[in-house]
This record gives sequence, C-alpha cells and structure tokens, in this order.
Amino acid sequence: MILKRFLSFISVILLFAYVPQTVTPALAALIPDEDTVTVQTAADEDYTIPEYITNTENDNSDTKPVFENGVIKIYNYAQLCLIGSGAELTSLDFDNENIGQGDSVLDGESTVAYALDCRYEIAQDVVMPRHTVWMLPSGFTGSIYGEVQTDPKLYDPSGDTVYIYNPYQ
Repeated sequence: MILKRFLSFISVILLFAYVPQTVTPALAALIPDEDTVTVQTAADEDYTIPEYITNTENDNSDTKPVFENGVIKIYNYAQLCLIGSGAELTSLDFDNENIGQGDSVLDGESTVAYALDCRYEIAQDVVMPRHTVWMLPSGFTGSIYGEVQTDPKLYDPSGDTVYIYNPYQ
C-alpha cells in the first residue's frame, strides 16, 4: 500500500516536471514576439500597406464618395493611418492602390485634409494587418463613427435569426 502511494506520488511529480517542458514551447509559439507587434498611429509617415490588405467590398462602381456633408469616409487601412496626418484627401483614396493619386477634394474653396479635428465615418469594414495595433494620433479632437442605421433589424422571427452588428452585443 505504501509502495503504491509512493509510486503514484513519484508519477505525479514526474508529470509536473515533464508537461511544462513540452506544453510551454507549443503555447509560446502562439504568442507573437514583442518584435513582431507594431503600433501605428496616424502620425507615422513610414506606414506600409501589406499586400494582403485589399478593399473588402466590390460594388462594381468605379468610384465611391470619400467626402460627404463635411465627413471624410474611411474605406481601408491606409486611410485609417492617414487620420490626423494632414495629408490631402483625394478622390481615389477609397482604393488602397490609389491613395493620394486622385483629384484633390474640395469643401467649398478649401482643400480637405486628414486633419486632427475632422469628422470621419467608417464606410465599410476595414481589414487590419495582423500583429498591428492602430491608435489615434495624440491631439485628435475630431470624431469617428460608423454608418448610422435608423432602424437596425435585431431579430427575424421567420428565420429565427439574431443580427449582430458589433462584437459587443
């Protein structure tokens, strides 16, 4: 009886000595290295658009509105990085491949820029690069909001469907 308990005790100790050596490296591989996580703000001039970041919506139109009613519309990550940078808004900024290459957008007589005090609207889902944290620039006094739905549908009893519009619902 004592021998059986002793062997059980030894096997438990060996288990605790062996398992962390095999499990810990596997779990560590899932956590990104500190060097692989980057923080980008709108003030960064050296941001790059990864090749896998593309527009998520194709609506078969050649253009999308980038400025309406005093609001700059954000369609992609490159535009998100330009918020607060002071860069000039162009008519082709809705497309990652043509950022800064269209005609200047005017609000009356003045050129529209990605300023710290502008109003912005997230016009579609923006794909974020992996291992990148985006932050607003310091001194940002503008506002950012998503598309406003006047009467969002929450439940469809015919299909027994619950609609979720954001991850906090």
